[in-house]
Amino acid sequence: MVPPARLPKPFEGGTPLIADTPTGKWTAIDVYTGRSLKYDDVYLPGEHSMPYIGLPTAGVPVHFTALASATVIAGELLGEPIEPARLTR
Repeated sequence: MVPPARLPKPFEGGTPLIADTPTGKWTAIDVYTGRSLKYDDVYLPGEHSMPYIGLPTAGVPVHFTALASATVIAGELLGEPIEPARLTR
């Protein structure tokens, strides 16, 4: 049996990185980059942020959020800012 996703222990007890949602408390991120909504230099790709953006806590969404975060960070470090792909409706 796989345990349910939850906030990591360091986030428990309150931090500005947490947002209340209908499904509980999760880390709040930008859906395209995994960047914290509160702090520009903080990226939070992980199971603890997927429910906030409406995705399952499975490995695939976490994997691609981490890739998006790494791409943005690399672009900023190399002086070549990356505009993440925007989803269309």
